[in-house]
Amino acid sequence: MDPDMTEKGRIDYYRSHEKDYRRRMERARPCLLPMPVHREILDMISKNGDVSARLLQKIRDRVHQWYHENGYACAQVVNFRNLNTNEIVCEVEKGDITQVVIQFQDKLGNVCEGNTQYPVVRREFPKKLRQGQVFLTSRLGCKH
Repeated sequence: MDPDMTEKGRIDYYRSHEKDYRRRMERARPCLLPMPVHREILDMISKNGDVSARLLQKIRDRVHQWYHENGYACAQVVNFRNLNTNEIVCEVEKGDITQVVIQFQDKLGNVCEGNTQYPVVRREFPKKLRQGQVFLTSRLGCKH
């Protein structure tokens, strides 16, 4: 925010951020954290008292750990909101699949031409590993 901004400019700036925040919250998926993890985070907050950078790092690490333990290999905590109120909103990007790229590799791992046609490979992909879905390692059939 520009320090030379007029009062009206500041109000407009805050309103636009508030609208953006409301829009993001309306489109957000519900919280996935189970109650024990939720309570653990509430305990961290109550023990610490004030919200600090160190507390936010601990919360971020715990949320990140839970998502990774549950197969969300690409999940990241991207933002904290409402730090000046009685609630802390933790925004998490779960790792939606936006693009699927198919490459063939030889035995040494070098990219090469494959004999299988791309539509055949795509057809064999599980439906839950397609574009627009959340990337979960459990859907790959391998350990994370």
